[in-house]
Amino acid sequence: MALQIFKQALDLAPEYENARINYAVAAIYANRNDIARETLIEGFGTAAYPNEQLLRTYFETKQFDQVLGIWQNRVKAEPDNARNYAGVAAAYLQLGKKSEAKQALEKARDVELDPKAKAQYQQFLHDLAAGKNILQ
Repeated sequence: MALQIFKQALDLAPEYENARINYAVAAIYANRNDIARETLIEGFGTAAYPNEQLLRTYFETKQFDQVLGIWQNRVKAEPDNARNYAGVAAAYLQLGKKSEAKQALEKARDVELDPKAKAQYQQFLHDLAAGKNILQ
């Protein structure tokens, strides 16, 4: 029922970004990823549209491949933002891809301007190499 209501809202205002995102989020929670994917691609050209609500929804539903896609799209849009690379690294870790996570953390460290944050990224790299779980 809720999914139908969000669909009606989208049909009434297809140009309204939030209507499309809300419908996609409702579809994801209803285990209708096919609908979410189709809706997002139709409106934004990608299922990994860089939006906070979508990011949270994919994370909460443990769809880390989509989380990764959103962070990667953010990197494309803002390649000098270290936070985006850190997001890519976290998604890779959730997917069990330690080597890729390390590369993303190195990039985050390299583009970071704040010395304290740069040191934190270096510590994450050290902890990752030591086998510690840096996602906690």
